[in-house]
Amino acid sequence: MENHNKINVVAILITFHNNENEVLKCLYHLYKSIENSNNIESNIYIVDDGSKNNITSIIKKRYPKVNLIQGNGSLYWNGGMTLAWKKAIGQYNYYIWLNSDTYINKNALNSILNDYKQINKLHCKDGIITAACHNGYGKFTYGGRDK
Repeated sequence: MENHNKINVVAILITFHNNENEVLKCLYHLYKSIENSNNIESNIYIVDDGSKNNITSIIKKRYPKVNLIQGNGSLYWNGGMTLAWKKAIGQYNYYIWLNSDTYINKNALNSILNDYKQINKLHCKDGIITAACHNGYGKFTYGGRDK
């Protein structure tokens, strides 16, 4: 993909290994957020780090526009994300790292970019935005706070 010089051109990076149900649920929710987003053009780079099931063929069939990258089973999360990053780097305005067992809500992409733009107004040219995760029942995980 060439750089379109749009404000909201986003690469979404994911890596996984054998977690078929989780990654399919992650992609389902991600696409709902993409469909609900305003003025966001996105491409998904997903690394399958040597899964032993048929998940790759399922992803290709359900999500043919996904950039699917094969790993050898020894990348783990960090190596898989690095590989996805290397494929996408320099082509986008924003990069979102998404865990394959994370299910974002339909407003997530809009919220993330709007938050970034608010930070940018404070004269911070570069930045990293993180989002709190919850388990679907109101309990925060991954270091999120509930106060």
